[in-house]
Amino acid sequence: MEKSTEKKSTAKNVFGIFGAVVFFLSYVPYIFVISAGITGVQRGLIGGPYIYGFDAMFNNLTWFCIIPIIPICAIYQLVFGFLYIRKRKILTVATLLLVSGIIIAFISVGLSFENKKNSIIRADAASIKTNLALKYGDEMAGNIGIQLMDYDDHSYYVITDVLPQGGRFTIYPEQDYRDDLITEFELYNDSFHDDLTNYVNRQNNLPDNMSFSIVTESIDFGDYKDGDDYSALFEKTKYRLTGITVDTAVLNDDTVLEIINDVWNDHAGKFENEDYYNLYIKQNGKNAFIVTVYYSPDKKEGTADISTYSDYQGDTRLNGAAIALKR
Repeated sequence: MEKSTEKKSTAKNVFGIFGAVVFFLSYVPYIFVISAGITGVQRGLIGGPYIYGFDAMFNNLTWFCIIPIIPICAIYQLVFGFLYIRKRKILTVATLLLVSGIIIAFISVGLSFENKKNSIIRADAASIKTNLALKYGDEMAGNIGIQLMDYDDHSYYVITDVLPQGGRFTIYPEQDYRDDLITEFELYNDSFHDDLTNYVNRQNNLPDNMSFSIVTESIDFGDYKDGDDYSALFEKTKYRLTGITVDTAVLNDDTVLEIINDVWNDHAGKFENEDYYNLYIKQNGKNAFIVTVYYSPDKKEGTADISTYSDYQGDTRLNGAAIALKR
């Protein structure tokens, strides 16, 4: 009987020691979370901007909950802590010290990098607003929120009411203040680019079977807010013409050469800010030819490189041809 009791006591002690070791090891994931706040991580699992402090710790904490490492550890800590740790004073004190240390480290690391983040934002905010004002107007640039996106390359999220609530765009001061506001604006206003193109076509008196290809460079938004009529922005939009599309019912080699020369004579001067322009020729809405016209240095001559789309079914001797142009 004594031997049986002794065996049970030994087994209980072994279980307790092993359980206590696992209990304290279950706090290691929290240390990894704090370490991520110091060393930095890329947002998400696949990769993204580098973040530190609270941003990095909450990022890793989220993924440790999804995997789910933290929930398993937390459940074990609660169960074993209630059944075993709380009955032993020294282990209870050790647990309280460990948890307190983790909480203090978490807050200290987070606040430290929050201060650093705010210092970085303050240092770049004025130049960001100045550059945005040059592209999008003083009113828009004067009413924005700025959030640090990547600590390492000092890129930022910019919040503006030009976009819907929750919408934001990015700006990269170290890349000559490149931003993607126009991309985001056209994403939320998916008809804007087509409507602007139609506006430009009308301004240039193009016939219905012709259309320019344009790239929007900047917009003076003024007091525009998301949901307003964006057609008021057309005359305040700066854009580049990069090509032109011609749609015709009848298409043969003579027609192609005629279109190339007509576009050169009538519209080549509108692309002179580019080194070349593309002429897209369609037949009843279907892609047929693409012609890349390269300017000479003085812009008075050009070379048209002609090719067909892979699914073009018509007969032609012009595929791969190059013709000279003058004006």
